[in-house]
Amino acid sequence: MDSGQYVNIQRLKKFHEGWMEHKSQGRRQWTSIWGVLRGHMIFLFSSKDTSPEMMIGTLTINKDTRLEKKDGNEQTGYRFDLYCAKRVNTFKTTKFSERELWKAFIEGIARNTVPDSLDLLPGQIEHVRELLSIGVRLPSSAQIDRRSSEPAVVSSFSGGFDSPNGSTSGSYSQTDEDLNIPPEDYIEPTPVTTLTARHSFYADPSKTEPPRFALHMLDHNFHS
Repeated sequence: MDSGQYVNIQRLKKFHEGWMEHKSQGRRQWTSIWGVLRGHMIFLFSSKDTSPEMMIGTLTINKDTRLEKKDGNEQTGYRFDLYCAKRVNTFKTTKFSERELWKAFIEGIARNTVPDSLDLLPGQIEHVRELLSIGVRLPSSAQIDRRSSEPAVVSSFSGGFDSPNGSTSGSYSQTDEDLNIPPEDYIEPTPVTTLTARHSFYADPSKTEPPRFALHMLDHNFHS
């Protein structure tokens, strides 16, 4: 990746980042990956160093992207399958709330609506909504098909990432048009829809966030 491509990446709005573990199809071993969600793309690095040399691939979010949560616990991690543009990858996080945050941001971008089934604190959900309120322009299906070497079969998903160098399956976006980077003075006309979120007390001791009533008490004391 040349310096021009890397500058383009930095111009995309960063919404979320964090450690995940990834398991390739047909393998038992998990690999630690640092994920950075910028715009409609997830950039994946082999370390927390996000220099171009450390990038191992990308995943593109579109309107059909979905995150399916799997069983998990504090000992084995919290797994999920991520379907992005004809690719499906299995990840897991060490914290329950971290998986919920990835779901909030990814599906919030894909649906232009923050999901209402999140097990997060009200303040966390409000933070996601605030960040996504600027709106994110998604690539069309035609753009994704043009970038990918995978056959255009909706029901067919393959594992792996798009290559940052365009040398393997898929290709890395190189231009502002491909990355859907808006002009600096662009204002997205459609905000994220605000929905009423459901919150629950955690019976699982590994979910260490405080119960909802504690947040109300803190807010009451602060304004008293």
